Amino acid sequence: MNYATSQTNNTGGNDWADFYLGLPGIAYIAAPTNLGFREAYFATYFQDDWRVSRKLTINAGLRWDLNMPYSEVHGQIARFDANTPNPGAGGLLGAIVFYGHGPGTLNTNQAGEYHFLTFGPRLGFAYNLDSKTVIRAFAGILYAGTQNNDVTNSSRYGFQAAGEPVPTGRFVPYYSWDDPFPQNVLGATPNLNSTLQNGQGAETQQPNGVAYPPRSQMMSLSIQREMRFGILAEAAWLSNDMKHGTDRLQLNTLPQQYWSLGPLLDLPLNSRK
Repeated sequence: MNYATSQTNNTGGNDWADFYLGLPGIAYIAAPTNLGFREAYFATYFQDDWRVSRKLTINAGLRWDLNMPYSEVHGQIARFDANTPNPGAGGLLGAIVFYGHGPGTLNTNQAGEYHFLTFGPRLGFAYNLDSKTVIRAFAGILYAGTQNNDVTNSSRYGFQAAGEPVPTGRFVPYYSWDDPFPQNVLGATPNLNSTLQNGQGAETQQPNGVAYPPRSQMMSLSIQREMRFGILAEAAWLSNDMKHGTDRLQLNTLPQQYWSLGPLLDLPLNSRK
């Protein structure tokens, strides 16, 4: 529970007073649920060393990484979909969709899509300038493995009895812990009603972002020189250009084409500017 009503529903007041009066700003309860999540990662690679000459050796390889989208063995997960009409809101877009198989589901237990074009070529060489000097270089694309946060952030709407009270107004106390917790917001499970989160918060994971692997484009160049007394001196340059630093695409990130709007982005939605 959270006791800062002044921060949650703008009814004002002091946090300690909220606590002593039993007027939390957030009240949420969830029943335990047995879930069977599955997640996997596969990779294979080919590599060869080519001794071109006495001075030059080339290393070439190709790696393929496949992050498997996580799934729940019985499909007991759900998400908010911004493109699904909500029958409880006059058909406006935005409703809960359910994984699993059968009527009212997405007919899949997997929460994401496959990304098969994750090939990572690598190329490197070593060249002996002389008996004590070597030049080495490398360039390649590397993909990272699956991150477990996708699973822990999954939603169980409709499969887990959980919810929070629906406030009766904007300028009234949100909930009093002297009152019984409203059982109607918990509902019976399974509940494949796409409107069950109406009036409450909802979470989502973008399917094409789940198991989307972070990618690094790396390059390096170094010169090694053997000095007196067996001392090795090295000068090196390294570049690492990472794309998609997480395997979850960010839904709320502002697309780059709108960055030029600048201060206009802070205007109210009903502004005519």
